[in-house]
Amino acid sequence: MVYCIKLLEETLVDRAIKLDCIGGTYGGHNYPTKFICLILKMLQIQPSIDVIETLITNDDYKYVRALGAFYLRLTGTTIQIFKMLEPLYNDYAKLRVLNGDGSIFVM
Repeated sequence: MVYCIKLLEETLVDRAIKLDCIGGTYGGHNYPTKFICLILKMLQIQPSIDVIETLITNDDYKYVRALGAFYLRLTGTTIQIFKMLEPLYNDYAKLRVLNGDGSIFVM
């Protein structure tokens, strides 16, 4: 998907702000969502822990927080995960999930 071409660590937050749902793939041809494209690009460019912390502590955009938390859970150490994700236990923001059939589920 062309959503993440030429994406750098500096422009990652700008693309993450445009997220409107989370999910893996959808549709008959299993198209990747923008969320999973950003996760895969983050795995490729390996942003610094400061950028990840900026994503997680963003209070304005809930999908930016979800992106940072998901990436940290995949790549972080046990101590990093515990320290950075524990404050998110008190975050009860509703997230929209794009299901495989293209429908939206709010959780």
